[in-house]
Amino acid sequence: MSPVFRRAIRVFFLSFIIFTILSSLSRVSPTLALVVFLIVIVLPMVYVYFVYQHGAIMMMRGRLKDAADHFERVLNLPIPVNRAFLWARLAALRHATGDTPAAIKAYTEALKLSPRDQSIYAVRSALFIAERDYVSALDDADRLLQINPESEVGYGNRANANIYLGNYDQAIEDCNQGLALKNTPVGEVLLYNNRGTAQRMKGHYTAALSDYNMALSIALPDANKRMVHPSVHTNQGIVYVLQGEYDQARAFFNMALKLQPEFARAQAAMATMDYLLGDEDRATSSWERLIDRDADLYGDIDRALRELQFPSAMADAVRQMLADAQPA
Repeated sequence: MSPVFRRAIRVFFLSFIIFTILSSLSRVSPTLALVVFLIVIVLPMVYVYFVYQHGAIMMMRGRLKDAADHFERVLNLPIPVNRAFLWARLAALRHATGDTPAAIKAYTEALKLSPRDQSIYAVRSALFIAERDYVSALDDADRLLQINPESEVGYGNRANANIYLGNYDQAIEDCNQGLALKNTPVGEVLLYNNRGTAQRMKGHYTAALSDYNMALSIALPDANKRMVHPSVHTNQGIVYVLQGEYDQARAFFNMALKLQPEFARAQAAMATMDYLLGDEDRATSSWERLIDRDADLYGDIDRALRELQFPSAMADAVRQMLADAQPA
């Protein structure tokens, strides 16, 4: 029996008992029945309304952490609220405040109450990728596609997870299946970008550049361009680095950084290229700035290279650059 069905049965029986009692009381004392009705039905409804509105007001005022703490307190109370909705709202707020593990935990609680919610699987899969838990990300993408075999997000997330896991052929197949569907423009860009990356990791540079160019040919609003094009431009630049066309590579890295000046993958790729060109001081300085920004990621070279999706030639250069930078 599903959690939703069990909850529906409980609500039905509780409602039946309350209204049976009120009906009996009304025959004895209508005034007493009215008082009980106000206490048992109206006041809880008013409180629940306050619960939602108070959290919404804090969100509108930008007090995201306070709103998240409010909803978390509410979820610990035995009151009749839409818990699946509140867990999902809490998860979104935790994510917005940068607490990805707490967001994943809250989405997991929401799924216990709403196990076929496509949007939660889609978001949690992306969060697992952000946390470098690629197996769990793949599992969520599979579940999403079982519920909705035409989910572009499901194919995109599954392709992304497979790329990180080194399953490049499967990632290409995921993208092919996703591109065969009717997609949103952003979804189509991401699928072409993922397929290009899988092709690049296999050493198929012509096919990779073709996919990246297809991604850039899709019309997007400026806000979406700033969100997705830096990744595409950086991937293009990496292909040109691998082909020894450094001026072309630098141009694409600069395009990415023009759209997002702090785009770390472009900065890391540029630093690696500088090292390959013999400018070791500049390269090391750039990488040190990345470590200062995120020591947990860029201070762990294996983790950083997996996250950056650098091919072996560039990964080897990064390892050598950091080894050279170590004091004798």
